[in-house]
Amino acid sequence: MKFSFIFTVALFITCLSIAHGLPPDAELQSAIQTARKFTNLKSGYTQSEITECVTDSFVTLAKNWHNLPAMYRQELKPIFLRPGLPGSFFGDIELPEKFNTPHFRLHYTRVGPHAPPLEDFHPRNGVPDYVDLCADAMERAYHVQIDLMGFKVPYIDFWAAQNGGNHKYDVYLFTFPALGITTADWFEGRVLSTALTVAPYFMINSRIYDYVGKAEGIRYVETTCTHEFLHGVQFGYNAYMPTWFMEASATTAPPLPRHSRPSRCGIISHTIALIRQPTCRGISLHIVFRQSLFIQTMSIPVIQSTPISIRSPCLSISRQGI
Repeated sequence: MKFSFIFTVALFITCLSIAHGLPPDAELQSAIQTARKFTNLKSGYTQSEITECVTDSFVTLAKNWHNLPAMYRQELKPIFLRPGLPGSFFGDIELPEKFNTPHFRLHYTRVGPHAPPLEDFHPRNGVPDYVDLCADAMERAYHVQIDLMGFKVPYIDFWAAQNGGNHKYDVYLFTFPALGITTADWFEGRVLSTALTVAPYFMINSRIYDYVGKAEGIRYVETTCTHEFLHGVQFGYNAYMPTWFMEASATTAPPLPRHSRPSRCGIISHTIALIRQPTCRGISLHIVFRQSLFIQTMSIPVIQSTPISIRSPCLSISRQGI
């Protein structure tokens, strides 16, 4: 009798998912719904429409790509094409300006709704300060995570058909309903079912100041760049590692100010958000919290030896994309 009841409930849930045209996997359903927010980008967004990071949704789609019905693959494949490429969800976005650093190439525009704030005071170098800020944050993230912490160097996109013009890590600045995204050139018949290492590229929202103001927005930009670069590092180990772990470690591992201690506020709030996700059901809250705390505290001795200062605020942006 009990088995019959459980079977009936499971059958009902499956049928309900089919009726709504979505796979029965809750995590995959959420990823599809998140991806659909990018099908028609708006010229601007409110703070309530912005999520922190949707890298996990992109990874979930990639991991399940061959299991998706053809109708979904046809609908969602454009989300994995780079900005400006024909057929991409971001295909109409033109980012003609380039700014190169030792490890990164930033793509942006000076006109239209996708342009960042154009102030150019610190430094006066002909490049918007917002772009300088992103560039500096990405380079600091590289220095701390690669040079100081010893993580594996992310793969470069030298062999990609569309690699942004050179082998450097590409950072695309435009407006979309998240703070940042890390993704890769997933498809061309090279997607594996269990493990994958890929060369990342990054998308950073060019209008973060609009959501939280400039003073707070500077910290958001720095933290977002650091967070997304760590996703790029993760892609060099296994881009298909559990998404809850990818987000937990990327959120709790950003560099801290010298001699500061980990923010329990940031760890607890993010851990609570993570534990609500389908992929974390059945996982002890204590285990997730302890793992997140360990990842951040183990970096303290390293960070204390460098004057680099990037703080990780307790974000008030919606966490529905995490």
